[in-house]
Amino acid sequence: MLAVPFANGRPTAAPQPFLTGFVADEKTNEVYGRPVSVQTRDDGAIFVVDDAGDTVWMVRRTS
Repeated sequence: MLAVPFANGRPTAAPQPFLTGFVADEKTNEVYGRPVSVQTRDDGAIFVVDDAGDTVWMVRRTS
């Protein structure tokens, strides 16, 4: 997944890798997970639905 930094409603840099590591081996199409949906919560937490791993991941700031 990529993230684009914003300030004042405008992008401030090119997209940057944000959540990676789902692909185990591109040559064999082996994956650890397959993100298919993203939702956010008011406090900034991000939920990523992974249909290959049958998991919902929560990403949040800890500090």
